[in-house]
Amino acid sequence: MIRRLTASVLVSFLLTETTEAGAAFLLGLRRRDGFMLVFLVNLLTNPAVVITSTLLPMRTPMWVTYGLVLGAAEAAAWLAEALLYLRYRDLVREMLPLRAFPRMGPFVLSAVLNGVSFSAGAVLSAMLRF
Repeated sequence: MIRRLTASVLVSFLLTETTEAGAAFLLGLRRRDGFMLVFLVNLLTNPAVVITSTLLPMRTPMWVTYGLVLGAAEAAAWLAEALLYLRYRDLVREMLPLRAFPRMGPFVLSAVLNGVSFSAGAVLSAMLRF
């Protein structure tokens, strides 16, 4: 169980970092300290989401589904990341969501990056089931 959870956290983290760094580059990020912020934000949130969405459904009543736990964990990660991007917006200021949406940019940026990495994970998970 521990070995499988550790592998899941590691694979998820590497996939998240790769996809979000690529998406950040496509959205205009060119600064090294901006990429470091994306890395650190994911280091903070990704393992927590994977561990929570894996272990919590095993310890909760039957009506608490995996989707509900995953949705709540992803929403919490989105908000935490958005608040960090808001706090350190100077490091990622050249990115399209921050230029296009001056007030809501960090929240849009977090949603876009999380959407890209979540989609990549869903596609990879579906491919591995075949």
